[in-house]
Amino acid sequence: MLKLLSFTSLLSLFFFTSGLYKSIPINPNISYLIFSIIHIPLILIVGKSSIKSVNTINFFFLNFIFLFYMTIIYVTMSLNNEYAFSLLFGHFYCFLVMIILSLSFESNLTKDFYNKLNNTIIFIIIFCSLFNFYEAFILGAGNATMGTLGRADGFFKNPNESATMLLLLTSLILPNYRKIGFKIPQSILLVIVFFGILSTFSKAGAIVYMVLLAYIFLRPKSLSIRNKSIIILFLFIFLQNFQSIINYLEFTELIGQNSFNRIALIEQSESINTRLDVLFYVSQAFKSSPIFGSGLGYNYIWSLGYGSHNIYLFYLVDIGIIGLLLLCLLLSRLFDINNLLFFSVITLLGLSSHNLMYHVEVYVVFSTYLYLSYFNNNDTIGT
Repeated sequence: MLKLLSFTSLLSLFFFTSGLYKSIPINPNISYLIFSIIHIPLILIVGKSSIKSVNTINFFFLNFIFLFYMTIIYVTMSLNNEYAFSLLFGHFYCFLVMIILSLSFESNLTKDFYNKLNNTIIFIIIFCSLFNFYEAFILGAGNATMGTLGRADGFFKNPNESATMLLLLTSLILPNYRKIGFKIPQSILLVIVFFGILSTFSKAGAIVYMVLLAYIFLRPKSLSIRNKSIIILFLFIFLQNFQSIINYLEFTELIGQNSFNRIALIEQSESINTRLDVLFYVSQAFKSSPIFGSGLGYNYIWSLGYGSHNIYLFYLVDIGIIGLLLLCLLLSRLFDINNLLFFSVITLLGLSSHNLMYHVEVYVVFSTYLYLSYFNNNDTIGT
């Protein structure tokens, strides 16, 4: 039964973090229900499941306080906002999925499951990166799933979500890559992830990918000087000749010129301009209600017509400075001296996405991270 639970946990990890649950012809809420129905009996039958990590318990407790505060804001200020309930409900089901998967993971604190979990993450990273590349540069972005402006979206139907998942999963395993002993060299993995991120044409994804590179290059003994030189030379040559390579391989019609324009990060594109416009509206909303915010879901009804592209500004506007402080306190529980990379990546991604904290796949990654952190920080794990 424990083996069945372990298999179900790993399959669920793949199902959510690859984005497959968004591409199958089933309502996502049905997917969450099936997920719960399968896991809960198995967890109860195994009978060993409990959250053992103090840091995980604290993270869950702060998450609950955060949700409780959001509920108060909803009841007192946001009942007439059509977006508020779906936003609150989305946070709650993400929280519940995280608890269920954490219980499932921590029922099996063995070296064997730890290795299988890491290998599953590697498989997801490679699979999704190659699928992104196939969609963007071979099939033509938009033909595999919905597609967005000629950018590969993998199974997520959103290129930014696809890039986010690749970055989060990669940051999970890089700190212990040499210790785990993967057969694929780090340099090769980073090149594969590079193509996966490139295929999404995500500016935030490209920036955070540079953080991954900086981590590897600055960390002692992470890569040999030769491998570092190979990566630098490859990226320099490829990016310098990117447009020529695309034209030579006749990929232009597949991708679209609008995606090529995103490569120029200094270009004052509409995306960059809207992020700057947000600051004015945030300042006005904050002045009118700085402590408790303007109400849950306010980001979706202000005159800009879109969210703030930033979780910190998003929650500051909706639930005020108290809500922002609770969010920062919650994220601080992800700080782990043995994996500063993950904390850095999730913090930076929050600067470019306002809906990061109510995507269920992100909370699945949180469960995985908390399990790996507990395992890596304890010497009493069974074999």
